Amino acid sequence: KFGLPHSQNKTLYYENYLVHWDSERRVPKYVLEHFDKKTLEKNNSFKRKNNFREETKIDANFRNKSSDFRKSGYDRGHMVPAANHRNNETALDETFILSNIAPQEPNFNRKYWQQIEMFVRSLANFYEDIYVITGALHLP
Repeated sequence: KFGLPHSQNKTLYYENYLVHWDSERRVPKYVLEHFDKKTLEKNNSFKRKNNFREETKIDANFRNKSSDFRKSGYDRGHMVPAANHRNNETALDETFILSNIAPQEPNFNRKYWQQIEMFVRSLANFYEDIYVITGALHLP
């Protein structure tokens, strides 16, 4: 009944990445992603569904919801880009779990962030394995 508040900060594991979740802000503190040239290859046997959904491994009081983004003025910005995991349907679908999403200003998300993602993907032409750590900035 009484006691110290319990933190829901936790690390969540997926096929090609992990998320360290910040339950206070309800966004990822950071994500760690692995990909290579093979994971970037598009598999035409399935399609990107844009199926954003809640993270059920986090208590409902501490996770974000699609409704948090509606009419907020922010995009649902992928921390681990869907385009980095197009060769495997499970890995691609996992990038749409909301624990992988942070609010992003639309112009930044669709221009500058996209350019950074494309540059990082291009590294697979030069290196066998790519490991990326991405975190959110909380600006006023």
